[in-house]
Amino acid sequence: GMKKSLLLLGAVALLIAGCGGSSKSSSPSTTSGSKAGAGKKIGLVTDIGGLNDRGFNHLSYVGLQRAGRELGVQTQVFQAKSPQDYVPNLSTFARQGYDLTIGVGFTEADAIATAAKSFPNSNFAIVDVDQTTEPGKPKNLLGLLFKEQETGYLVGYLAGLEEKRRPGPDVIGSVGGQKQPPVDRFIAGYQAGAKAADPG
Repeated sequence: GMKKSLLLLGAVALLIAGCGGSSKSSSPSTTSGSKAGAGKKIGLVTDIGGLNDRGFNHLSYVGLQRAGRELGVQTQVFQAKSPQDYVPNLSTFARQGYDLTIGVGFTEADAIATAAKSFPNSNFAIVDVDQTTEPGKPKNLLGLLFKEQETGYLVGYLAGLEEKRRPGPDVIGSVGGQKQPPVDRFIAGYQAGAKAADPG
């Protein structure tokens, strides 16, 4: 949850630092109170889950707002109503000269590869997608990846302990939202953690 949001913020901060910037000052202490991201613009494109998904669209937005507060970046969000909105939304930020456009989630993988190819001088990032798996492996695209299996393992371990404590056969289940690599990693970790806590 929050760790994912903080990791996103960290990636955003790194991307801002890497987006040009002048080298006038050799020491960070001479910035006299100005914020690191002042004058930078970051656009966020949600998937069709929207900002109220109680999940990663929401947490990405929380991270974006924090970047606005703490780094002084200008931010804007486009919420996709359908998958057909992905390419136009991503492209609009690039056309408007945004320093970084972030797509939230695996369902935007094809769209962001298309946008990155169409706008080679713009910077893009996408949550839960490995850049090296994208068509053409766009150099202006960063994949923001997480170790979902570790979170899954902890939850699975807890589930195994709870099930072992209860009378009767030890049975738990896992249901993924969609068949995609991050979900597969969560489930693999969950099952491994449960078996470690309760081999039966």
